[in-house]
Amino acid sequence: MLKQNNKIQEINLSLYEQISKRDILEILKVKKLDRSYYILRMNKIKKIDAAVAKLVATGSFNEIELKSLNKIEDKALTHLAGMNSALDLGLSSLNSTQAEILLNNKAALLLSNLKTLSIEVAKILSRYEGNILELPNLKNIHPKAFEYLNKFKGEFLVLGLLRQY
Repeated sequence: MLKQNNKIQEINLSLYEQISKRDILEILKVKKLDRSYYILRMNKIKKIDAAVAKLVATGSFNEIELKSLNKIEDKALTHLAGMNSALDLGLSSLNSTQAEILLNNKAALLLSNLKTLSIEVAKILSRYEGNILELPNLKNIHPKAFEYLNKFKGEFLVLGLLRQY
């Protein structure tokens, strides 16, 4: 009989409104348990700078939650998207450059606060190669943008309560 000891190892920093390089260095010292799913939750962080994101990217997290992240510099997003981690980002808007950067992530992508999506961004996201693309709060979408999103080839595409423009 095969015995599996899969564990969820969670570092929950959801009370932090800011995160420093020193804080991340302390997190990176936490020993990852064998055969564990490693989650980093930083759900009150509204901004993360590139140096902190670069340090986060050196970790071996399976999932990173930044649900209150309103805005992010392209360089910081590049560091996060380059990881093999599922990303849960609270971005309220997404431009074409950021959408292109997110194509580097090959895990799951959840854009929890995105309410609208331009045709160009939808066209870019349709090429996303991760297994899951979730846009749960998407409310407005142009028919052409919807057509592009339907070309997503991953396992799951989750869209919010949509209404046509």
